[in-house]
Amino acid sequence: MARDADLGVLERLAGLRQLDIGALAQLADVAELELRTVFNSGAPNPSLLRRLAPVLGLHTADLFAMVGADVPDALAPADTTAGSLVPDLVRRTVALPPEKKDALRKFVASLPREESTEPVPRLPLYEQ
Repeated sequence: MARDADLGVLERLAGLRQLDIGALAQLADVAELELRTVFNSGAPNPSLLRRLAPVLGLHTADLFAMVGADVPDALAPADTTAGSLVPDLVRRTVALPPEKKDALRKFVASLPREESTEPVPRLPLYEQ
């Protein structure tokens, strides 16, 4: 499942949000023992990462990537080439007045989601 997962990331993220292991376990609705095992170098399973992401205020795919785990196909981007367009999109969006940013957010949220029909090609490690 994971390439050498950086489990210290989970602990640092919890610390940045001022959550001790007990609070994190309670908010994520997981057993504290399971979380302690992961923090003490156990490999996090996908189910645990999916529960922790919203508690840590992260997109689930981002948390998978941050800990060095393979992002499940269902969470991977449908178009791996779209990433090259992000910097320009961000520059243009930052320049928008607040009401235009809100309109853009609403527009994006209203767009239909496309289901992936083919497996997402894996990027080489140096491009991830």
